[in-house]
Amino acid sequence: MKYSDNGDFCVLYIEATDEKAELLQVISEQQKPVVLVPGNQAKVPRSPDDFSSLRHLKRQLNVPLVFVIPHSGHLTQLASRFGFPVYLSMDALANALAAGQLTRQRLISGPLRSTGPLNQYRSPRRERDSEPLKAETLVPAGFPSTDEIEEVAFVEPPYEEEPPPMIQKIPPRSDPPSKSAAPSRARRPIEPLDEPLPRRPQPRIPRQPPAEQTQPMPTIRPPSRPPSVRGGSQPFRLFMILFVIALTIAGLGSFLFFYNGFPDTSAPPAAPQRVGHISFISSRQLSERSNQGISDQIVVELSNMPAPAPGKRYYAWLLGDKNNGDNRTVRLGVLDIKDGKTRFFYKGDQNHTNLLAFTSRFLITEEDATVAPVAPSPSFDTWRYYGEFSQVPIKLPEEGKEYSYLDHLRHLLASDPTLDKLELPGGLNVWFYRNVSKIMEWSTSMRDSWEARQDPDFIRRQTARILQYLDGSLFVKRDLPSNAPLLVDERLSHIGLLEVAGPTQDPPCFFTHMMTHLNGLLQSPGAASTLRKDATAMVAALNNINGWLQQVRTDAKTLINMKDGQMKQGNTTLSLINNMIANATNAYSGQQDPASGEMKQGVTWLYNNMQSLATMDIAPYKAQ
Repeated sequence: MKYSDNGDFCVLYIEATDEKAELLQVISEQQKPVVLVPGNQAKVPRSPDDFSSLRHLKRQLNVPLVFVIPHSGHLTQLASRFGFPVYLSMDALANALAAGQLTRQRLISGPLRSTGPLNQYRSPRRERDSEPLKAETLVPAGFPSTDEIEEVAFVEPPYEEEPPPMIQKIPPRSDPPSKSAAPSRARRPIEPLDEPLPRRPQPRIPRQPPAEQTQPMPTIRPPSRPPSVRGGSQPFRLFMILFVIALTIAGLGSFLFFYNGFPDTSAPPAAPQRVGHISFISSRQLSERSNQGISDQIVVELSNMPAPAPGKRYYAWLLGDKNNGDNRTVRLGVLDIKDGKTRFFYKGDQNHTNLLAFTSRFLITEEDATVAPVAPSPSFDTWRYYGEFSQVPIKLPEEGKEYSYLDHLRHLLASDPTLDKLELPGGLNVWFYRNVSKIMEWSTSMRDSWEARQDPDFIRRQTARILQYLDGSLFVKRDLPSNAPLLVDERLSHIGLLEVAGPTQDPPCFFTHMMTHLNGLLQSPGAASTLRKDATAMVAALNNINGWLQQVRTDAKTLINMKDGQMKQGNTTLSLINNMIANATNAYSGQQDPASGEMKQGVTWLYNNMQSLATMDIAPYKAQ
């Protein structure tokens, strides 16, 4: 472990060989705020248990702890969840100090407030501000400092282009931690820091019938028998032989001709050559009161495009729905072509408007370079490239409803009618993620409280909240003690995460509802070629999450019906809490399958990858 004293605070660089007990001991010796910088191979802190211990120590010593984590979205997520401020780099921390967000005076005087979540995704055209996110514009991601969490708090997942890192299992603890349980081995001296931290389809070629091959005429020898008395029979016999030979050749040629078949003139015309795609992505500037921050940005990636004519430029547009006669347009900007390629990023407007909610088509026009158009030209002669989400409906068994590909997509990523009636905007994906994250928060808070004071009433309240989100407020009464009140806003818990009343449950749970729309995407006309693979992986993740949450529900039902004496007797209560934390964490972050070594994904992966469904193929425009 390396140590650097920066005047008003100290910096601890945690290395691969450092142990948890050693880290806690070093922190306990400090009299000033501590900045913790875990290395890439550091073993601590790694699990929720490690961060829980650090939070206990922080409360006991009243010493502020700040994290600088440049390399791990998982650690960033855990640190912010346990109420620690997190920055991507020392420069970001320095900028925050310089901007007055985290003053030295505040570092010295008392504990720091939790910053907003750090988003691991960085757009190539956009620089991240080092300022923590403000509460009025983004729901805070960290755990509240109080033990009981009454209101919904949205924890923003890290953006992942690769599968998320394996989450370490939370080891069950049979006894509360004790300061006397420190390791007996001697602590290594702290090493001072010498330097400051600075199969493409082939065109079908019609098969031509082979040329008729005529056989050489056999030599007709005169008959050896004596000539007939009737001299006119020989020419007639010769004529018949020639006639039979001609018929044989003609029949053989016809057979070969029809066997090979005529050229296929009935094949449909080839589809326009695809030149690329556009993707709707999210800035994640979210609000619980609107669908903002979801599908509010566009990435355009095209190739094999000729340069525009002299004096012309390419302009990109989003268009409204074709079937509804929606004339709304969004001007994305000018596309610059280099070596036949272009990559363009549209960062959205200042309100982070959800573009998928009212647009479904993409257009490129070639127009005057000197005067930029404010709307696409109505002349189809200027339309060059085009794409759209299919609006052709398909009838589903569910109450005879008809949904198109676009409808299914919007229910998941923009606006679902059932949720809209409850004033839950943004679609199924974001609210499914929010509610699963609440299950993990409430589960984790129970262990700290039980180890500290063993309060059965608090355990029952948190367990009741978990069951209300799992069952839904309409069905939870069957799992609660008689006369038990509902402790969570019924608007937020009206739709449960799990199916608890059979396949006819109304309203359907989140799990069933999302399965319906994923299957609908696969059956709808216009589904992309890669959709089946993507949707299959998402269905597998949903099944994983459902299984883990069912185990949480089983333990919660046992725990809430225990009497005070039963809770305090033995280690049964702590064992149930540990099981609930482990399964809730798996549902949130996923788990590595010990048998196959493959990652079984959770809701964080599902939330991040669901956005990839909103991808549209682009091809040269053809007048319709």
